[in-house]
Amino acid sequence: MSDIFIAYSSEDRSRALEVASRLMQEDWSVFWDTTIPVGSTWDELLEKELNTAKVVVVLWSNYSVASKWVRAEAATGANREILVPAFLERVTIPFLFQPIQTADISNWKTGESDTEGMRSFIEAIARVGNLKTMPKGKPKRKSTSILLNMSGGKSFNNPLLESSGRVKDIDGNEYNIVKIGNQVWMAENLKTTKYNDGTAIPFVVDDKLWLNLNTSGYCWYKNDFNNKSIYGALYNWHAVNTGKLCPKYWHVPTDEEWTALIKYLGGDSIAGGKLKEKGTIHWLAPNTGATNESGFTALPGGYRYASGSFSSIGYIGCWWSATELEVRIAWYRSIGHNGSNMGRFYHKENYGYSIRCIKD
Repeated sequence: MSDIFIAYSSEDRSRALEVASRLMQEDWSVFWDTTIPVGSTWDELLEKELNTAKVVVVLWSNYSVASKWVRAEAATGANREILVPAFLERVTIPFLFQPIQTADISNWKTGESDTEGMRSFIEAIARVGNLKTMPKGKPKRKSTSILLNMSGGKSFNNPLLESSGRVKDIDGNEYNIVKIGNQVWMAENLKTTKYNDGTAIPFVVDDKLWLNLNTSGYCWYKNDFNNKSIYGALYNWHAVNTGKLCPKYWHVPTDEEWTALIKYLGGDSIAGGKLKEKGTIHWLAPNTGATNESGFTALPGGYRYASGSFSSIGYIGCWWSATELEVRIAWYRSIGHNGSNMGRFYHKENYGYSIRCIKD
């Protein structure tokens, strides 16, 4: 159980993170977690935290007043008589919450002295939750990793601290996960044979069928099931485009999200090395620049041509993005055994590439 549950809109997440960090300086725990317990979902986890927190804080803005998720979470806090609202900006709040006194923290800036509004906000949280504040003059505690609730049951991590855990797909396959910057990624290639709604993805072995496929399909490299456990499956982009390939609350990364990952790791020329698994157990020599310091553990799963033939296991890893360049052509990323760069390319959507999922 955390001291404080924060409800806010995802559009305000950077500002909300600043507020959460300030609250943690009072030695209060803010709802955070880096893993989904096996057999659980984010809905279950969020509901549990929302119903056990000592205080529910809602941060009102133009975005959050329009969010049904934020309003629902605030209503839970109000019903439990533990709601402490605050203005990130002055807006007209929903009628149900207007009788509750709202602190104005719109002028507060992180790193500066507390404004009167921030002091009132902290006092209200301490009073409602029966929480102790840090004594005056005592150094504030340094903030640690935070995971806050966002509109739609999504979550956001403090980019200062990496973390790991596991997540399960609809088939029951479990995957290691890793936090890189402010993104949470699977640290293994996707293996699912079903969409997250339970619908089977067509398994396509025949080369001619693969070539002429205008709908979803997947395969194992060289149609060998033994490649599943290490390298995962190869999917065409039609499967990506369904939006249902990754577990719920996860998705196939956009081209922009791949770019953010690469930028965080220092740019195209060195990011590949930081992403690749070290050694030559799976990568062929020389596996140039591989450090895996990110924990991403990129593997050389090869790919399937549009013609249906297979190539380059051990040499190359390729991962789809969810972004089209134009009709029937989409962006993907690739790393090779003889370089430390990560390349950005595009190809026809009936190629078969690996998938890494990223958390919503």
